[in-house]
Amino acid sequence: MSSVHTLSSLSETLHAGPQQAQPRLHLLPVTSDHSISTFKDVQSGPNRTIIPTFSTPIDERQYRKEHLVLVFRALHRHGLAEGIAVEPNTFWVNPQGLSFARMRVSDLIRVNDEGGIVEGDRPVDASATSIHAPIYKARGRGQGQDGGSESGVEAIVHVHGPHSKAFSALGRQLDRINQDVCAFDDCTVLVPFGGAVFDSLEGQRIASFFRPDTKVALLQNHGALCLGRLSIDEAAWWQISYEMCCKAQLLVDAASHRPSGLAGAALPNGVVRVGDDECASTKLEIGTAEMGWFCMAPYIEDEMWESKGDHLW
Repeated sequence: MSSVHTLSSLSETLHAGPQQAQPRLHLLPVTSDHSISTFKDVQSGPNRTIIPTFSTPIDERQYRKEHLVLVFRALHRHGLAEGIAVEPNTFWVNPQGLSFARMRVSDLIRVNDEGGIVEGDRPVDASATSIHAPIYKARGRGQGQDGGSESGVEAIVHVHGPHSKAFSALGRQLDRINQDVCAFDDCTVLVPFGGAVFDSLEGQRIASFFRPDTKVALLQNHGALCLGRLSIDEAAWWQISYEMCCKAQLLVDAASHRPSGLAGAALPNGVVRVGDDECASTKLEIGTAEMGWFCMAPYIEDEMWESKGDHLW
């Protein structure tokens, strides 16, 4: 099954007040102080984009939940109807059986790290909690969180996209055949197929393949699982971008009549590989957690417009 989730920002239950369809999103806050912006060297003009900050944990939780439901809607629009996000010891996940395209804040279910439901009354996919809860538990909190680290995880998107699912059967990594794939260079791991998921042992097994800098776990004969160290937006962007890279790889393989083979095999004649230095510099520019968050912003904005506030209920 597919799932998307994000960590919650609070461990206690918050009681919903009167519902008002008023967007509270902070899409792209800016500053004139270039020194505090991660994007100071890749943007021009008088201002620079900054990652949003929040005056209270309640505001942060609302932001995460709104972005999570908009991520569901964006993934559906891209034919990737599967994902999850996090709080200390708990995470928000979609209820099983609801359309990603119609997901609302009130639909989200909060689950603890043992897979038990903390908030909400709809059933959730047991395989999703069995895979993701152990990963959150093993990796800890991500960037910018109390006790967090750059190897921690704030959100996971796991989908069975058609191109990544097809590529997962080939038993190899993506080739450096375009700029976008440089973001995933040397931070993707292959995880052998483990069969149907019945308990948390599968999540523990998958997590055992991760390295500190893992961005994507390609679950062979299954699909991609993408990690967000900063936000659900970041994890969603890696998923969308990785899916497009898999599509490009399959197109190049078909156009060059490449025989099936493992990673490391020479590229067919006529296929140009991105050089080591060029790949490294490109990865530094487009492969950061902050850039993952930034690249997802237009998709989030589009879903806000299409929703007309419906996602807030």
